[in-house]
Amino acid sequence: MPSEMATPSIQAPFGQILGTDIATITVGSGPTARTFKVHTDLICSKVPFFKAMFKGNFKEAATQTATLPEDDPLAFELFLGWVYRDTVNKLSHMTPYLKLFGFAEKYTVVTLMDNTMDALVAAFKEKNYLFHQVYMEEIYQITHESSKMRVFASRCFAFALMTCPDTGIWSTTTLMSMTSTHRDEILVDSLRLIRALKPENKISLFPDPRSAPLCDYHQHGKDEVCPYIKV
Repeated sequence: MPSEMATPSIQAPFGQILGTDIATITVGSGPTARTFKVHTDLICSKVPFFKAMFKGNFKEAATQTATLPEDDPLAFELFLGWVYRDTVNKLSHMTPYLKLFGFAEKYTVVTLMDNTMDALVAAFKEKNYLFHQVYMEEIYQITHESSKMRVFASRCFAFALMTCPDTGIWSTTTLMSMTSTHRDEILVDSLRLIRALKPENKISLFPDPRSAPLCDYHQHGKDEVCPYIKV
């Protein structure tokens, strides 16, 4: 007896997914603020925060309007792109990725956080980028302590410390000139990664200072004959 065929699931038409209600959301403050219109059902299906706002007992549910004065209009625009297309577009600069991730993390949009990290890492591979000082400070400003963006950023920082020449943006002087309130966090996270390195064959990544030639610690010049050598 032939087995019964499973009934294929029928996806709702796109127009039905969108719904007919439109929410108006103003993002930012002052002259840079922007107003966006978005399908209420769609944004609520993607983000619990907006579902509570527009489908709950808040005034926004009655007016279908909301204001996000502390958020970045560019981040919200990129967020809406993801809401409608389910993908993070390839971006030409790093800052928009950071803004988008910061927005997603703030509102706990897990899938968007993951999609943004995937797109960011792909861009870094393609362009051979690493986060430098300016980006590190921005990342630690907009993310929380256990953020996966911080994990990637601190790994970039530690990798650069171990592999990049001590010049330009990666010079020790430049790195120590960081003035943000998160400087200590950045350095601590990177140092922990470096200390966690496991050298192969138990050969230390850094030579034992006790085994160095004693002349390394003498006052005479490198090319001068050590006065303590017995002839």
